[in-house]
Formats: sequence, structure tokens, C-alpha cells
Amino acid sequence: MLTTERFSLIELTADNATEQYLSWLLKSKTAKYITHNNFKLQELADFITNKYQDPDCLFWGIYFNELHIGNIKYELLPQNKLIATMGILIGEVDWQGKGVAGEVIKATASYLKSELKVTHINLGVSEQNTSAIKLYEKLGFLAINDGYFDFPSSSIEMILAL
Repeated sequence: MLTTERFSLIELTADNATEQYLSWLLKSKTAKYITHNNFKLQELADFITNKYQDPDCLFWGIYFNELHIGNIKYELLPQNKLIATMGILIGEVDWQGKGVAGEVIKATASYLKSELKVTHINLGVSEQNTSAIKLYEKLGFLAINDGYFDFPSSSIEMILAL
């Protein structure tokens, strides 16, 4: 478990596949930029289990007190374990735009650097998701043209040097 000033980050297991979590993947406001969002509850549990069992994946739930408000996931690249691909979802709409992502990304980036010796974080973000792009730029991510991953053509790859 990791903690930030306001949040606890707890490794997800199949038990975290709840109707609440599933609803994030189905709501138009939170699902808009999610690549895989057509899960059923058992499929979501299986997805979480696969990530939990993958030694190259860190998949944490973001909790405020007892409330699960989102997730952050890092997957080490098979060809270069010093680079982690990030995905983040703040599923609880009331928590969007409240600095959750920035606080959590800073804490997890520090952990990745110190504990796993990761040197770079990359991510793909929809060109239309301007608020996320602004956040990532504020955190030091830079847009790159020829990156580490084959993101969809409607996405921008961004990278952060740790």
C-alpha cells in the first residue's frame, strides 16, 4: 500500500470488481476516453486478476478513506523494464478535477523510481482530452512522435523522465 496526503493506494484484486467500479466503465463521462469499457462484472474480475498475477503490472485502487474513487495502473514494457506505461481513471465524478490524478501520479512515480528503478513513464491520451493533456504537461510529461508504444492514431503519446 502507498499513501499520499489524501489517498491510500491499495493493490486491486478480483474482490474490487464491484458494481460501482463497473459503473465507471459504462458512464459516458468517465468511459469517454477508456479503451476497454464493455466489461461485465465477471470479465472485470478476470481482468483485475490477470493484472494482479502479472509481475510486470502494478494496479492500485485509489481510496479516500473507505471510498474507492479510481485506479492507476503501470505496466513495465516487456522490451525495456525501465519504462512503465501508465493508465489512470478517476471514476467517481465528484472527485474529477480535484487534483487526485496529480497527487497520485507524483506519489507513484516516486515509488517506481526508487523501488523499481523505472526511468520513464509513458502514456497514451486522446487528442480530445485536453484537460488530461494539460495536467500531464503540468506534471512534466512531454508529447513525443516516435515513442515506445503503438497507441491509437487519435492518441498522443506522452513521456515523463523520472
